[in-house]
Amino acid sequence: MEWTKAVQKFSIGPRFAHASCQVNGKIYIFGGQKKGYLDDLWTWDTAGDEWISYTVNGKVPPPRVQSTLVFTGQEALLFGGYCENVAESNDLHSCLHG
Repeated sequence: MEWTKAVQKFSIGPRFAHASCQVNGKIYIFGGQKKGYLDDLWTWDTAGDEWISYTVNGKVPPPRVQSTLVFTGQEALLFGGYCENVAESNDLHSCLHG
């Protein structure tokens, strides 16, 4: 096994402490931290080697770091983490995959 740097058409920029999961050959990234906490959702398309930004319908979960994102087969579940001015969070958010 050998690591190589992936070629990106553009980058979403540096971040850390984000949540991620893999669904059908795509990697989903939510939130994390750059200069402040983030609440954006991105997908890395492994077939097209590109980042895709998602516009989510409805209320977006509050910006957070160190949360967990899992895919159940029908929906993505985002749990917990640290939210600005809240400390630890135990909230659970669901987003249908479609």
